[in-house]
Amino acid sequence: MRLARRAAYSVIRKLPMIARQVLLDHELLDCRARVTRKFVREFGSVVQGGPFAGMEILAEYSWGDGHLLPKLLGSYESELHEWISQVPDRGYHTIIDVGCAEGYYTVGLARASPATIRLIGCDVSPRACRICKQNAVRNGVSDRVEVIGRCSPESMTRILSDGGRSLLLLDCEGAEIDVLRPELIPLLRSADILVECHDFFDRRLTDTLWERFSPTHFIERVEERERDPGQFPFLKNFSSLERALAVCEFRPEPMHWLFCTSKHFISE
Repeated sequence: MRLARRAAYSVIRKLPMIARQVLLDHELLDCRARVTRKFVREFGSVVQGGPFAGMEILAEYSWGDGHLLPKLLGSYESELHEWISQVPDRGYHTIIDVGCAEGYYTVGLARASPATIRLIGCDVSPRACRICKQNAVRNGVSDRVEVIGRCSPESMTRILSDGGRSLLLLDCEGAEIDVLRPELIPLLRSADILVECHDFFDRRLTDTLWERFSPTHFIERVEERERDPGQFPFLKNFSSLERALAVCEFRPEPMHWLFCTSKHFISE
């Protein structure tokens, strides 16, 4: 066994750096998958904490491992929990989730919000759209959730034209600059926006969005924070590595979000 391990390490050292990173990520995700399977055996696919506690999530995902375990634990994007928990009471008519993936926010907000709120999930991945629809059915909100593919300026304008106060959630892996174009979609100026900024794709991204929306929005920047696996009793008997991986979101660098609240409704 020791000789086999040495031979494996010798092969790994000869791989290009990017190949080594891919292999490491695969091994870490495989380790987390074992913890996830144990969680599901104990609790099922039901979110245990956070603003969407009680929501069921299919154990299927459209990218990576979908951060399934952090979502089920309720630790996923905990920086946003306080703000997200206020969304159902902010008087929105429409919520648009751009980059909805499997529908964690789309379906979660549909469950938590009044029946009068319209939820629309958008994703370029057909697989993600399919899973999002299935999660909406599983949680009994399919009549209020519409799932579409790519969100073009035309479709965004049409959605925002329905009237009332709107919220946009964006997690679209660096496409934020392309999607948030108020010169092409003037109604963005009266919509609230929560956007995850992927500046590692484009270092101009946050500054560009701030410049575009500061004339029409109050903007708050929220920084990523460390996760504490110790707050989850389920994890107490796992190794240090397994506990850390359970709440890890595998971000390539410290990231942040912008909360952009339109001055249009504040001034009314």
